[in-house]
Amino acid sequence: MDQDLQTKKKKNRVVIILLICSLALNLLFIGGLIGRSVFGGPPGHLPNHMGWMLRNLSDEKRKQLRPQLKERSGSLRTVRQEMRDARQRLSSAIMEEPLDEKALNLALKDLRSASNKFQVVTHENMSTILKEMKLEDREKALKFLSRREKHRGNFEDRRGRKEARK
Repeated sequence: MDQDLQTKKKKNRVVIILLICSLALNLLFIGGLIGRSVFGGPPGHLPNHMGWMLRNLSDEKRKQLRPQLKERSGSLRTVRQEMRDARQRLSSAIMEEPLDEKALNLALKDLRSASNKFQVVTHENMSTILKEMKLEDREKALKFLSRREKHRGNFEDRRGRKEARK
């Protein structure tokens, strides 16, 4: 009988601990929601691929650009999905046995088209942001792009040898 009582106490203790943990998580979640509604949350969703440029803008400029970029984000999302679909078709074409050259070339053409659309939308977004930046911020953006291009120019082959991309 004494054994049963101790087992029940242990079970009750575990249940109480689980309830406290559950309550703490719920309060944390609710606190986050309340904090977000009261304080406005993070600076809003702006495109990740443009984040490096947006960091140099003031909060006021970011707020000013947000509606324009949000408007374009729908088209960017569509183009990204087209890119994913085109990559999937290319993967399928490459893995076909025997290789269907016509399907492969069509998949490559689709990928090229989707990639070009993506670049157009991205460049439009860049233009929107760059025209709002001060000269010194545009210089920082240019340096960032130049650094990325330098790093992109060299790569190691499978044997660890450095080669320059052409």
